[in-house]
Amino acid sequence: MRKVISIGLGLVILVALVATTGVQPARAAGTVTNCTEAGLLAALAGGGTVTFACGGPATITLTATITIAADTVIDATGQTVTLSGNNAVQVLSVSSGRTLTLRNLTIQSGATPNGGGLANNGGTVTIVNSNFNSNVATGNGGGIFNSGGTLNIVNSTFASNGAANGGAIHNAGGTVTLANVTISGPNTATANGGGVNNASGTVNVKNTI
Repeated sequence: MRKVISIGLGLVILVALVATTGVQPARAAGTVTNCTEAGLLAALAGGGTVTFACGGPATITLTATITIAADTVIDATGQTVTLSGNNAVQVLSVSSGRTLTLRNLTIQSGATPNGGGLANNGGTVTIVNSNFNSNVATGNGGGIFNSGGTLNIVNSTFASNGAANGGAIHNAGGTVTLANVTISGPNTATANGGGVNNASGTVNVKNTI
């Protein structure tokens, strides 16, 4: 009986601490005002919608790949925000079963074996009004590597990306839909598909050059 009462008191104390300290499960989505790698990572913790108030054009230089392990929206509407891999690291990687939406962002100077700008590893990625510039991969997908996932891109531009296969985009067993996308710059491949390389899966194209 004493043990039961002790546990009950412990729970009451824990609830009181949460109420008074505001401690909640991690979900830090909000507005990034400290437009640095640390500020962005803090906002991304736990997923949700992340926006920016940088006070002017901002380039956030990464020292490591940002892995999207929770459903996330990164929205730079009204801002000029670039996420840069600094020609050293992949910019974004999406885990299987997760969703990522990018709005009004530039993804730049990512470098990795597959998916210099972004690797979609079985998730669902939607990209709107964004730019992928100067990303490189030694293997597949300089801009984006889509591996068994769903990739929807609207009103976006790919410029000066490069890879062995799929300079801008490489699709491997997934579904890619491009609408009003410009692939220019040029994007280059040393083997197959300077623009888009479809190794397997489906690519749907509308009003794309």
